Amino acid sequence: MEIARINLHLVSQEKFDVPTFFGSTIRGAFGNILKDLLCVQKGIKCRDCMMKNHCIYTYLFEGKWYFSLDNKPHAGVPQPFVFDTSYNVGLVNNINVDLILFGESINYLPYFIY
Repeated sequence: MEIARINLHLVSQEKFDVPTFFGSTIRGAFGNILKDLLCVQKGIKCRDCMMKNHCIYTYLFEGKWYFSLDNKPHAGVPQPFVFDTSYNVGLVNNINVDLILFGESINYLPYFIY
């Protein structure tokens, strides 16, 4: 399996307080933005969407539905990326985050950058 590690250097104009679970915060924010950008059937749950087996958001965040051909969730499908945030909690204006992509998710790097 191919693995790609990309270092993202995030800079803010103002200092911000890094929360304890910053990786989860970044992952959640990215997921919300990606879904807003790509969703073709807004207001419908991924499991009910006609595009669920062809959607980048569903592939990255809802793999149990992306790989479902019988409209039943497939348990144990891991998310194909990780935001690795090794940092000190506190007030900062920049932070480094490693984005680790596994397998096919490497093809979606432009979506992470955008």
